[in-house]
Amino acid sequence: MKLFLHLLLVLTLAACGGKTETAAAAHHDEHSEAEPAKGPHGGRLLRDGAFALELAIFEQGVPP
Repeated sequence: MKLFLHLLLVLTLAACGGKTETAAAAHHDEHSEAEPAKGPHGGRLLRDGAFALELAIFEQGVPP
């Protein structure tokens, strides 16, 4: 009986792991296709109609 319960637990955990990896891979592929637009200073360019904003984050004292 113990062997059956252990086997059932292992199979259940194995089934859960496969679904999670597949969903994560699909989510990664979905977002990795589109390259965000870049502004003139190399930052991310956000647009809304005629309005555009370049987002660039930097630290002082650290080489670019």
